[in-house]
Amino acid sequence: PGYSAIFAGNDTEGYRFIIGSTERDCRELAKLLRQSFGAKGGGSAPMIQGTVPPIALSQNTATPTAAASQSNISLKTALEEFLLSQ
Repeated sequence: PGYSAIFAGNDTEGYRFIIGSTERDCRELAKLLRQSFGAKGGGSAPMIQGTVPPIALSQNTATPTAAASQSNISLKTALEEFLLSQ
């Protein structure tokens, strides 16, 4: 039980995403992605889609893990860690 997610893009240009779940409300995850990464998008309880802009993680005050606060971590890694923590 959890989420299935696809992210396409890169740290320089940002990422497009689609996330779904048969057991969890994806709108709650969309809210967390907006707060933590400045994501834009939305959807319904079973599926959300949107974008995550390229950001400097050192400026992101809501990084999901202690590792994400390191200056050399990539946006991709921070997103992966964030989703695994949910």
